[in-house]
Amino acid sequence: MKVLLLISLLICSIYSQEIEGCLDPNALNCDSNPPTMEEDEYADWWNHCPTCPEVPCDGFYDPAATIDNNTCKYNQVPSWEEMVFTPTLGQIHIDWSAFVPPEDINSFVVQRCLADGTCSFVQGASNVDTFLDNNIVDYYDWTTGENINYYIGVFYANNGWWSQAKGLYNFDLGCTDPSSSNYNPNASVDDGTCEIESNLLGDVNFDGVLNILDVVSLVNYVLSIITFTDEQIAVSDITQDGVINILDIVTLVNIILDS
Repeated sequence: MKVLLLISLLICSIYSQEIEGCLDPNALNCDSNPPTMEEDEYADWWNHCPTCPEVPCDGFYDPAATIDNNTCKYNQVPSWEEMVFTPTLGQIHIDWSAFVPPEDINSFVVQRCLADGTCSFVQGASNVDTFLDNNIVDYYDWTTGENINYYIGVFYANNGWWSQAKGLYNFDLGCTDPSSSNYNPNASVDDGTCEIESNLLGDVNFDGVLNILDVVSLVNYVLSIITFTDEQIAVSDITQDGVINILDIVTLVNIILDS
C-alpha cells in the first residue's frame, strides 16, 4: 500500500511540474518585447507585454513551458528588402514572395494610404477577404512623384486581428536613375518615367538637326584635321560598324538629302 502511495505521489509531482505555454521562440517573446506606445508610437506597441520577463503574456514564448498549448502569436512581416513594387500605367504590382511566415496564417491584408490621409483596402485583400497569395495588383491611378504608404497585415491564426502583425512601406514614386534628366533623389520606387537622352546619330554639333555643318565636321574628323569628344564619336558611327570613315560621311549626306 505504501509503495502504491509513493508511486502516486511521484506521478503527481511529475505532472505538477508541467507548465503549459507557447514553445516557439519565433513567437512574440520577452527578449524582443515591443515597446509601449509612449516609447515608440510607430512600433507594434499593441503587442507589448507589461509583465515581461517574469511572466510572459498569453501567446508569448515561454522558456519555462513544457507543454505546447497552441497559443503562440507572431508579429513577423515582410521587410522592405522582401517587398517589390512595380508601377505600370494605372496599377502597382506588389510582390512579397521572398517573405516566409514562421507559422500558418489566415490571410494577408493589403491597405493603401495616400498623403491626404485616405486609406483603402486593395481589392481582394481586405480585412474580410481570405487572401493567401504572395503578390497582388493594386489598380490605382498613381502619379509620378506621389508619396504612398502600403500596409501589409499578416493575419496569424492565433492573433486577435489582422493588424497585430502589420508592416509599413512608405515610398515616393519617381525616376531613380541618377543619369536621367528627371532623376528624383527622393524616389525609392522607380515608376518608369526616366527620360534618357538619346542623341541623334550624325548630329556631331548637337544642335538637334542634321545639316551641312555636321558633314563638314565629320569630314574634318575623318581627315584627322579636328578631334572629337567621346560624345561626338558616339554619334559619328552612323553605319554602326564600329569605325568612322567615308561610309559614315556618305550615309550622312544621303540622310540629309532624303529629309
